[in-house]
Amino acid sequence: MALMLSLLRHIPEADASVRRGEWERARFLGAELRHRTLGIIGLGKIGKAVARRAAAFEMRVLTFDPLIGEAQAAEHGARLVGLPELLLRADVITVHVPLVAQTRGLIGRAQLEAMKPGAVLLNVARGGLVDEAAVAEALRDGRLAGAAIDVYSTEPMAADNPLRDAPNTILTPHLGASTAEAQGRVGVEVAEQLLLALSGVTPPHALNAPAVAGEVAPRLRPFVELARRLAILARQLADGATTPLTLTYAGEVGEWDGGPIRTAALGGLLETVEARVNAVNADAVAHELGMTVSERRSDSAEPFGSLVTIEVGEEPGAIVLSGSTAHGRARLVSLGRFAIDADLAGRILITRHTDQPGIVGAVGSALAEAGINISSLELSRLSPAGEAMMFVSVDQPIPDAVLAALRAVPGILDARVVELPAA
Repeated sequence: MALMLSLLRHIPEADASVRRGEWERARFLGAELRHRTLGIIGLGKIGKAVARRAAAFEMRVLTFDPLIGEAQAAEHGARLVGLPELLLRADVITVHVPLVAQTRGLIGRAQLEAMKPGAVLLNVARGGLVDEAAVAEALRDGRLAGAAIDVYSTEPMAADNPLRDAPNTILTPHLGASTAEAQGRVGVEVAEQLLLALSGVTPPHALNAPAVAGEVAPRLRPFVELARRLAILARQLADGATTPLTLTYAGEVGEWDGGPIRTAALGGLLETVEARVNAVNADAVAHELGMTVSERRSDSAEPFGSLVTIEVGEEPGAIVLSGSTAHGRARLVSLGRFAIDADLAGRILITRHTDQPGIVGAVGSALAEAGINISSLELSRLSPAGEAMMFVSVDQPIPDAVLAALRAVPGILDARVVELPAA
């Protein structure tokens, strides 16, 4: 914004003129940002911040970004257009994309010739995004009214860089983040993201982990934890089996990048195999172990807003778990064909049994005799007198002898204990 204002109000030249003893007000007649069109190439974190500030100057904002939709652009006061329309209509063009193979030389001679007469160009993102020789040529020819450049293809700026003596330019030595406040925030953000990583949550700006947009991260985080807990449960029910793994994202969660959910699930499955599985290395560890991992998406999650399903192993013995979140907590909503509503935390006794009188009482009595307190109990059945399942959360460990006694109860087909992280 400082460079934009300096370009349109000729502030550096006016300052130099006054210092020379001159007073040429007419020479420095400027232009307002108000009612002008700003073209933002790349509506990421910085592009969005620029859009918000441009709105305060009553600018019209166009944006080109192939990674977002019209609704996302509109949320930040911008209209999503193609690059040709942006170049044709924008009075001020600013670039905010990373420097990768696809963006190198993004603004070259063809793009400069497509800009409207009198447009100005800013690059405070990365050197190499613009063709510096082409920009200098366009400035000398008058096709480009001005340019403000903070980053260069070679830094420090090369002595023979053609921008050095190009007219109507403002050149700064990569000052974008050079404020005392920004440097302080960098330290705080590094610490915050380190704490997230150590707690098992994918940091939203990790370069070598699945990326998540800043505004999506808080909504996605409960589902990342949900996937980890579902995977820990699946691993114990599948007796350590980890492959193949199939993840299904249904409802709203299916609209987001599932990378953090996938790596959290892999971490839950593999933590007994590789103790330091995390968001950064989970995919690599899975690949080294020869795991087959697939992801699916579904629009419908009825009756839930979002649903995550994990399937581990092969039919007919695959373990299939589905979960959602309630008030930020992970909830199991189905296990195989059984619908259930259980908290995914703590020590849980899971039974498979015939739906018949006396089963719940027998389990309660066996646990009571062993001094084991029940904190919650959930029942599910496929049909009256058919196969049923019970989820019993307990406060104390269940000895093997108690489990053996439960398995011997007529009608109980299986009884096992799973351990999940505390809530």
